[in-house]
Amino acid sequence: MKNKFFFIFLFIAFQSRGQTCDCAKEFEWLKTTFETNDAGFSQTIDSKGKDAYQIHNILFEKRVSNSSSASECESILNNWLHFFRKGHIGIRYLGSSINDGVSKFKYKNTGLVDVDVDVDVETYLKNQNKVNKKGFLDIWYDDTYRIGVKKEGDKYYGFVISSKNKNWKPKEIKFIINPDSSATYYMGNKSSVAFAKAEITGENYLVMDYIGFQRENPKLETPITTKLHYRALKQKGPFIEKINSNTLYLNIPFFYPSVKPKIDSVLQKNAYILKSTPNLVIDIRNNGGGADRSYKEIIPYLYTNPIKSVSVEWLSSKASQKEMKNFSQTITGAKSYYENALKRMIGNEGEFINISNKPFSVYKQPEVFKNPQNVIILINNFVGSTSEQFLLAARQSRKVKLLGRPSGGAIDISNLNLQTSPSGLFELKYGQSRSLRYPLMKIDDGGIQPDYFMDATLPEYKWIDYAVELLSNASAHK
Repeated sequence: MKNKFFFIFLFIAFQSRGQTCDCAKEFEWLKTTFETNDAGFSQTIDSKGKDAYQIHNILFEKRVSNSSSASECESILNNWLHFFRKGHIGIRYLGSSINDGVSKFKYKNTGLVDVDVDVDVETYLKNQNKVNKKGFLDIWYDDTYRIGVKKEGDKYYGFVISSKNKNWKPKEIKFIINPDSSATYYMGNKSSVAFAKAEITGENYLVMDYIGFQRENPKLETPITTKLHYRALKQKGPFIEKINSNTLYLNIPFFYPSVKPKIDSVLQKNAYILKSTPNLVIDIRNNGGGADRSYKEIIPYLYTNPIKSVSVEWLSSKASQKEMKNFSQTITGAKSYYENALKRMIGNEGEFINISNKPFSVYKQPEVFKNPQNVIILINNFVGSTSEQFLLAARQSRKVKLLGRPSGGAIDISNLNLQTSPSGLFELKYGQSRSLRYPLMKIDDGGIQPDYFMDATLPEYKWIDYAVELLSNASAHK
């Protein structure tokens, strides 16, 4: 599914011909920079021990000395970082040299090398009425592609019938589904992505994680909850829809600052129905975070009692001081706040500073809305960062329960910063602050646990149904 944002860097490639990569040198820069600036470094050393860290470094010194390419070096450096945690951390290679890497595929008239599939689109379309449209064998579509599927041997091949993407022509192979249901999908730029499972969802949708297609001629009526699951998979903005007379569905795919106006607009337009409907399902699955202010207007609908939020402390370093100075110059109405924080940081390099000077804050509102009375928030392991902060606030309400699987665990170390290596080849992402919850309540890597755990026997597209049933039972017993 879409947007696994807090574990993975977006890749922005540019041509950098003739560059060489000294991975050992890049490693020394990474090690020094991370040790000096990352707010989670010291707590990992306290937890795992200096001996374990020393052994870890010795192993990676050997690996970087044998690295043969920049892309290999990137992988090694990221593996070194994962000793510390899996979220709010990472390194990416900024260049793309001539000899670095090999093209993953070549082309034939009908698709990719090693995919020797004979596709005759006209014949395929003429014979559609004769085909037993079982499982994957049918015509599928989304906003860009119309895809036919045929079986050869023990594999299914999805080929292009028509495309709005000029990179793709009729007959080219768009995806391959293996006997074990694992799949290879070729993106708009023809790069390949491997998915663990392709499946038919609710009879009429073909889904590979965050990639989805609809059946062109549905055989059966699709339940509204399945339609909502598919819409959430494809839509890039928030939306509200009524499931039944007692239950609303609110989907929030991102908490990015740029999405906040859209979230606020959806809530404003639907304020009356939100305040007059007893049950609410909020779906934030795959929401990797953004900015805390983006969920501000949701909280009043969940509120039952004061909400306590634990403060964070910043690691003082030259880089974090530079960040404070930047905040004082760019964040409206906060000049003196960040200037005072900067004064406290200077001269205390290597120390943690609580810039708010408070251990926690408390949010109160004068009114508790009658509706919604019962709220279920859907979560999975791709929920992290700001989305987890939202969960920590929301779960303090008597109205709210969490349903799904543990969140991703990327919140204890936060307030990200980026630094580029002296060579200009690599960019490091690390955290500048840590939560005062630590070590009493650790969330990183473990995640926030749901009230209702969804095991592997219930596919994700049925979670909305499960939530609706729980909400109906809750309403019936009031």
